[in-house]
Amino acid sequence: MGPDPAMFRALIERCPMVTYVADAGDRLTYISPQIEAWTGLPARLWTEDPTHWQRMLHPDDRDRVVAANFGDGSLDIEYRMRGRDGAWISVWELEVKIPGRPGSQGICLDITALRQAREELEAAQARLTAVVNAAPVILFATDSDGTITLSEGKALETLGREPGQTVGRSILEVHADNPHIQEHVRRAQAGESFETHGELGDRTYDCTWRGLHDGSIIGIAIDVTARHRSEERLAHLAYHDPLTGLPNRSTVEEQLERELARARREGTTVATLYIDLDHFKLVNDSLGHAAGDQVLVEVARRIGAITRGGDLLARLGGDEFMLVCPGIDGRAAEAIAEKILAALDASLVLDGAEFRLGASIGIAIGPLDGADPAELLKHADTAMYQAKRSGRDVYALYSDDAGDSRGRLTLTARLRRALAEDEFVLYYQPVYDLGAGAICGMEALVRWEDPAVGLVPPDLFIPHAEETGLITRIGAWVIEAACRQAAAWTAVGLMPRMAVNASPRELRDETYVDRVASALDRHGLQPGRLLIEVRETPMYESDRTHEVVEQLHRLGVKLALDDFGTEHSSLSRLRELPVQVLKVDRSFLRDLPGDAASAGIVRAIATLGSGLGMDVVAEGIETVDQLRFAAEAGCGFGQGYHFARPLPAEEATELLTSSLAPQRRAARASARSRVALRR
Repeated sequence: MGPDPAMFRALIERCPMVTYVADAGDRLTYISPQIEAWTGLPARLWTEDPTHWQRMLHPDDRDRVVAANFGDGSLDIEYRMRGRDGAWISVWELEVKIPGRPGSQGICLDITALRQAREELEAAQARLTAVVNAAPVILFATDSDGTITLSEGKALETLGREPGQTVGRSILEVHADNPHIQEHVRRAQAGESFETHGELGDRTYDCTWRGLHDGSIIGIAIDVTARHRSEERLAHLAYHDPLTGLPNRSTVEEQLERELARARREGTTVATLYIDLDHFKLVNDSLGHAAGDQVLVEVARRIGAITRGGDLLARLGGDEFMLVCPGIDGRAAEAIAEKILAALDASLVLDGAEFRLGASIGIAIGPLDGADPAELLKHADTAMYQAKRSGRDVYALYSDDAGDSRGRLTLTARLRRALAEDEFVLYYQPVYDLGAGAICGMEALVRWEDPAVGLVPPDLFIPHAEETGLITRIGAWVIEAACRQAAAWTAVGLMPRMAVNASPRELRDETYVDRVASALDRHGLQPGRLLIEVRETPMYESDRTHEVVEQLHRLGVKLALDDFGTEHSSLSRLRELPVQVLKVDRSFLRDLPGDAASAGIVRAIATLGSGLGMDVVAEGIETVDQLRFAAEAGCGFGQGYHFARPLPAEEATELLTSSLAPQRRAARASARSRVALRR
């Protein structure tokens, strides 16, 4: 018993493709009914009129397809055909001759979606290539054997190389004369991910290395030579210690004046580390002052080797040094002090004598421990003597136990009291649509109204809350208060999107998504009105964090990557994340428009975000020039002190109302005009 033709026909006419049979003259004798779904025309038109199919072809494709159809042999071709709604659909056709008799048979597939996806992918790749070729960066990658598989970027020009020139060569061979890079390669091949800052030739680079599980490496190197040289020129405008080349006390006081002003303006902190060498007098007495000078130079070198680019290391005089670290809180300052003590502990040989250095370090955090440079330096000095009394070669944080309530009450207890007595408050900073010039959102920023010291910026308590777990309760309060305020604004016709920050610990909390959903439901808010801002690194470090982010996305809440560009970024992971907003870190805006490196980075991030379909927000806009540059670079949105500082709820409401008033007046005028015309 042979195959049932009816069965084959039923199968063919249910497949998601068009099937046809043609005679020896290329006239259609059969075409499956799916053609009507494609074109809206019945199958009989195609078999009755031998030229009908030609008229359905796109004019630009017609001659090519007709010539191919009347040629010899099989047919494998793509073209466009008029679809049911008049739009053009893309078709792939495969035709073969019928064995043993004249004529042919073939199939047609609708590949419109596939072709569109392919074109979009090619366009995205072209945009990414344009970004890489415009920014001062080098993208590189190796396989598990260390063979270079990718070497692209405009910064290659400064090294005298062409894109792809080193592909196929060993990265260890290419950098055989650079032991630092070879060490970085070995670390990355071992699976480490880290950041480095160093020289290559006469250029300076910030480099992010990411080691993959199979031993391969991906990374990006940013040419920061211009920024680095500018910092060096600025440093040498000030007074310097002739022995060590470090800034002196006058420079410290001037720098602290600026950093304290910035800390008060931005709600951040600045750490001062007062470093006094232990038993330095013995070196001078036993080996002479020349040896003592060598020790001071070596101390400056060792401490300088572990400081950040924006820190200020100075010699105050004698055996005393000062390290000023902007944006650093007490916990981070302790970590820096540990590094300094470890660096000084390494043995030193002078005139054949080996000995070890030690130091006592006092830490004071401004503006909490001092509102002006003199007071802050005094309290750092006090903490340093507290460290000496504790046994030397240690560090101590300033604490005025005698008269300061902060010394009598631990920070953990004070934060618990703040939660119990409702001492937290939200301030709101507007986010502007740069194209429309109007407010489109508000970022909720938590502040602590401590009865003892007044308004406390978040940098002074959020890290401690994160470490102790209190951040979960503080974060729950923030979500509730932000949703309550958003509902209050909605009730009076104000509809900004509300943004809140989520800490790494909150994103690992199994109850976080339920808390967010409950707050939205309790206050009658649509999930899309809430934007949750997260940092990059926690997104990549924990599967649990990634799952929480996916749950928030399914809930309908919008997500933003905050401070984008300051942590290790993964372009492959970025396109997979359910993120709708990229926020350009304020550090890249600070020196614009004059800093070429920062300008290139901002343009690159804006192009990247736009290419991935994300809104790009420029943070920290403080001047008209920065605003103009951000808009021209492709940032659609912005926030910063140029528009407004973080405001209490009442002032934020007034700002929203005044921003909306011109729009309402325009709407009323338009309505009156329509009424007049109808009359």
